Amino acid sequence: MSTASTTAPTATSTATSAAVAQAPTTAPGRRLTRAARLGTAAALAAAAGALLLAWDALTPAESRWTAIALRLVFGPGTGAAGDVVWTGIGTDRLLGMQLTMLCSTVVLLAPLCLLGAALFAGLRRSPAWRIAAGTGAALLVATLANQLRLALLVVLWRWQGQSGFDLGHRYLGSIGVIILFAVSMYLMVRIAIGGRRARARRTGGRRTGATRTRETDNTRMVDQ
Repeated sequence: MSTASTTAPTATSTATSAAVAQAPTTAPGRRLTRAARLGTAAALAAAAGALLLAWDALTPAESRWTAIALRLVFGPGTGAAGDVVWTGIGTDRLLGMQLTMLCSTVVLLAPLCLLGAALFAGLRRSPAWRIAAGTGAALLVATLANQLRLALLVVLWRWQGQSGFDLGHRYLGSIGVIILFAVSMYLMVRIAIGGRRARARRTGGRRTGATRTRETDNTRMVDQ
């Protein structure tokens, strides 16, 4: 009887000391992960602000790569000068499209950067790679959406002239960009959160951890 009573406290104290020894090793890792997520969120928020503040300086570069993209579709006769993209050079269908702020990809990318920052800061249980993948996919879709809108304007201009351009600029192009922008936001959140299986695995892991904790506590109480 005396031997059993002296052994139980020893096992309990050993388990307690092991738990105390493990605690400092896990906590710093969690703090570093949290700090990395907050740092990424701050970087995305800063990128959104920089895009909005420096859009005028970025427009010439955007017009150049827009001209390159349109040249792949419409062939030669496409170029850029400053913030204007030219198509139909050397033909009777010459069109110059000035990229204002509302026509720029910046107005699509900046809100998505802010949404990505919110997801990195708020979704602690979602893996960081999921949030990064969702953010990247959304930015790509938004960029392609604006390029498709500009390509549509060129097609309508060559087909119906000024009336076709106005139709695409005021209605068709704007509606298409809004739809694809909503798709990009949904895609970002969907990838970041994951499907039902991913959420079920995370929930199951939390429940399993909580169950093991309760079982360990019960075992310690029995040993005592």
